[in-house]
Amino acid sequence: MTFSERAKPLKEKSRLTLNEIASACNISESMVSRYINGSVIPPEDIARKILALLGDSEQTPKSQHQPAHGSPAMVREIYEDRIRDLWKTVDEMKAQIRHERKEKWVAFGLLVLLYLDLSNGKIGWYRN
Repeated sequence: MTFSERAKPLKEKSRLTLNEIASACNISESMVSRYINGSVIPPEDIARKILALLGDSEQTPKSQHQPAHGSPAMVREIYEDRIRDLWKTVDEMKAQIRHERKEKWVAFGLLVLLYLDLSNGKIGWYRN
């Protein structure tokens, strides 16, 4: 079954417009139309996105043109996933640094309070 044969019935059942699908996939409305009508075979990543938007549970296109291992579409998808993972790691590291900075400021504040207590000649928080 080609991508077009899978996408046409799903498109008819869905309430999505071609414009909504195009904007979700970052492609033009005319390209979405060509993909669904079968005049152009979409890249695997775009086909997956369109099928997912249309509500296909399998989401893997069984088209006449499956990209070979190492094809540009597959390599691009692998790198996009890796970059997404790296950005997630960077965001987690930024959050950890912010947390550690807060801890350092709290410790610094406690040391300042302790210094002020000691400089008044009294030790501890409780004063008589």
